[in-house]
Amino acid sequence: ILAWVRTEWPDAAISLLATDLAGRITLRRRDWHPALRQLLLLHPTLDLRNTLATLHQRDLIHEHLTGARLGIGNLMGLTLDIDQFMTDAVISKYADPVSTLEDLRQCQTDVVLLRPASAADETPIPPPSNTVSLKIRNGHVHTRAPVGRPDPINAGAG
Repeated sequence: ILAWVRTEWPDAAISLLATDLAGRITLRRRDWHPALRQLLLLHPTLDLRNTLATLHQRDLIHEHLTGARLGIGNLMGLTLDIDQFMTDAVISKYADPVSTLEDLRQCQTDVVLLRPASAADETPIPPPSNTVSLKIRNGHVHTRAPVGRPDPINAGAG
């Protein structure tokens, strides 16, 4: 789709919105970045290990790495082959925040992290860990206050 949009409207400033785990995957897709003006990540899953531990109340990545097998089941609200998902996540380096930081460093477009105010108290998916958030602020990634809430950094600007 990006190639088609670029062909049809070569001068258009394209922003791509991706949510949850798709946001993390989109961040990794460096081949898409040159076509984008910005990448909008709505409540992205930047720390899969922390997200899974929060949702399922146990460290599923660690269990997988130590040999536990879970078969077909519900993971993050999806019925899937949990063992295959875990294997793919670990091999593809989606399971830890260190790989997220590397993907952010390699990103070739502006990244905007968005977390809607309505999701702040309702969703069980946690925000990025403090380590990830700190590194993002020190890089070229833009962070935004939750949608619908004032930006505490720029509240006094005017």
